[in-house]
Amino acid sequence: MKIDEFVQFGVDGEKMIDTFSSLICEKSIILLPYEVEGCKVLHSSFLFNKKLALQNFDRVLDWRKKDFKEELIEKEENVDDAKKKFFNKTIEYSALFIKTFRTRFYYTAVSLVRYYSVIDVSQREVEIEAGDQKLQSCFLFKKGIPWFGDGKLNICIFKIHNTTIEKMKLSSTLHWCWEDRDGFGFKKKVIYGRKENGYKISAVSRYKDINRTIYYRANDNGFLALSVRPINFTDVNWQRIKLWAASLAAKALQKKNYILLYEKNCSRYEESASVLYEELIDQNYKNVFFVLDEEYLKKHGSEIKQKYKNNLISKFSLKHYFMFFACKTFMSSESIGHALETRCSSKAVRKRIVNKRFNYIFLQHGVMYMISLDSVSRKMFSQMPKKAKEYRVVVSSDLEAEHFLDFGQHKPEHIYLTGLCKFDKNKWNEDADRIVIMPTWRPWEYNQAVEDLYQTKYYKMLERMVYAVPESLRKKLTLLPHPLISEIFRGNGNEFSQYLPEADLKYDTILQNTKVLITDYSSISYDAFYRGANVIFYWEELEECLKEYGSNTKLMLNKSNAFGDICYNEKELSQKLIENFENGQRNEYIGNYQKIVEFHDGNNTKRLLKCLQKDNII
Repeated sequence: MKIDEFVQFGVDGEKMIDTFSSLICEKSIILLPYEVEGCKVLHSSFLFNKKLALQNFDRVLDWRKKDFKEELIEKEENVDDAKKKFFNKTIEYSALFIKTFRTRFYYTAVSLVRYYSVIDVSQREVEIEAGDQKLQSCFLFKKGIPWFGDGKLNICIFKIHNTTIEKMKLSSTLHWCWEDRDGFGFKKKVIYGRKENGYKISAVSRYKDINRTIYYRANDNGFLALSVRPINFTDVNWQRIKLWAASLAAKALQKKNYILLYEKNCSRYEESASVLYEELIDQNYKNVFFVLDEEYLKKHGSEIKQKYKNNLISKFSLKHYFMFFACKTFMSSESIGHALETRCSSKAVRKRIVNKRFNYIFLQHGVMYMISLDSVSRKMFSQMPKKAKEYRVVVSSDLEAEHFLDFGQHKPEHIYLTGLCKFDKNKWNEDADRIVIMPTWRPWEYNQAVEDLYQTKYYKMLERMVYAVPESLRKKLTLLPHPLISEIFRGNGNEFSQYLPEADLKYDTILQNTKVLITDYSSISYDAFYRGANVIFYWEELEECLKEYGSNTKLMLNKSNAFGDICYNEKELSQKLIENFENGQRNEYIGNYQKIVEFHDGNNTKRLLKCLQKDNII
């Protein structure tokens, strides 16, 4: 067989180079960046084989050369991003431990870092980014200290100025960044501790003057992240001691198959979890408990029958903490974090969530057919099946089930096609006459809203939506900003405060009297339409928001399947609002809705119970 040209990729072995060098033809060898992950190639081996290749091959294409590097990335969709991450597979960083402390001007962290590298990089040229913010950083050693084979150790110091803490995002993944003189480099996430357990966490620092807690932690994938959030109740030392004691007690006394139900922040009793809880109590289940805030009970306790109060647990009580660690099944419309306190910094709590020794039934806060589940911002939903021993999600139609299967990386056995429990108790007053504006919130604008609400695009959009309501109808207007933004609205005393409902007024009560709901991408639209209200979708900033939600983001609704009018500016909104206020639901929209929400018989909860019994979860 005649060979015109032979091309070898890489210099994997001395014998291969020696064997193929004897071929009588034009011979080329392409030297690509070796991957650290897996083979852990030694510098000496690589350099020796490269020297051998140079002696025996006619042409050597080396990835260290600028023209060849550019050739390798020219077909990439995002060339600039490909340049920044060109060497990502050639280096790996791990923060073995982190010591943090506060000074007058800085929040400082000192970390022992282990790294593997196939490329020669001066560590003092490496920069650290937390989200879109560069940290002040430096490595103690230029090349590091040799550590078992090709590994090296170094000391890294990075710090954040105290004045910038309040403006930082709730959570930011850290990246170690470097570029060569040609603009090619790496942008690497850093493993914190051991990647297989994501409960590693640094000491917690509280800035009481700005109501912020700051700390480093391992995210769900084991990578180093910075958390900056409002101070939690469980940040207090006494509560952390209670959590530790409860975790020990649960290990010693865990005997029964406890089932724990809760809703958002354990501060509501109006979603699917409370409906399911009452049905379980009616069916004489004794091992079922519901966590609820004492303040909610004071305001709405009279609406709950006595037989359901017997198994209520007070939020932040020792029994609450014990049940969190002892229960075998969580059932909720929220994530596991809401079963105690979101973004809790207790290592015992993080370990409980990560270890997956429990069942989790995701009841859904609302129908999940809006922002696509393959969006970066919805990644947590695709990871849910991996977070529990047994996992199930409740859906309302075959169409929604396909969304979880095709976009959310779920399997058919994860799906309960039963409909949402809360829809069984939905009510609507035929004389409803309220116009409710409730756009979904924008997490990327939260810190800016805290600093200056009026400069956020969220506020400016709300402003346009309010002014689009004819003056004759504004007395019927209710403004429902997202709960995290709502408190800022009340505190600012702005002109829209008059449209805010009473602070303790339940969403259920508001929706019972809603004639028209105006939203952008909120799942509350499904709840409102189910009851009988008209829905208007306001998509003025659709493309911009989809971009902010992250790569792959799509909107599952469109002009052909939406169950309400779609508007792109104030003029359209004003016109459609009058039409929707004066008329009932259109048959076209009812048909579209019933393809996404199939069940309307009031038996969703009973169907769910049969599924749970069949799978021996209850």
